[in-house]
Parts: sequence; structure tokens; C-alpha cells
Amino acid sequence: MSDTCDREVYDNGEGIVVLDACMYRAEEWVQSVARESGQKVDWHYVGGRVLVKYIGDKEKVLEAIAKLTPDLKLEPMKQSTHKCRCSGPKHSSCRIIGSY
Repeated sequence: MSDTCDREVYDNGEGIVVLDACMYRAEEWVQSVARESGQKVDWHYVGGRVLVKYIGDKEKVLEAIAKLTPDLKLEPMKQSTHKCRCSGPKHSSCRIIGSY
């Protein structure tokens, strides 16, 4: 997981979706969206929710989100270093709870 956010996306990016996800799953999924879309995509917490923002071609980001949304239902095993709100040995599934 990245320890820093992309300051340009944080300051100037447009919101695109809001997730209910722990930080490890958010980072993994958002980086997958960035790779798939070829755009700058990052996230940060707002009120306990994950706000995903982007800079670039919105349609490419939306296409990547649509393709990768099923991955949010996965419950991968947690690493021993993961200290998140997910209980048990697996990360909880995630979900999109809003969009822009």
C-alpha cells in the first residue's frame, strides 16, 4: 500500500465513486482501476468512506470501474501486517456506495 497520496489527484481530481472498503482493499482496487484505465486515479478517506478521484479521461476510468467492480466482492486473505477494520483472517468484501 502506498504511504502517500497523489497530491495532484487529491487537490485537482474529480470524484468518481465512493466505496465502503478498508484501506488495503481500496488501494489494491484503485491501483487496478488506474492501470486498467491508463489514467491518474487515487483515493482518500472522507467521513470513513473511500473517495475515489481521477484526472484524465472519465470514460476510460468508468470503463475500468465497470470491468473491475466484480473484484470488490472478493474476500482475499489478510497479510499479517494488515491492521484494518476487517475481522477474521480475510478482508471483507467492498462495495460502491455512491457515484458522481
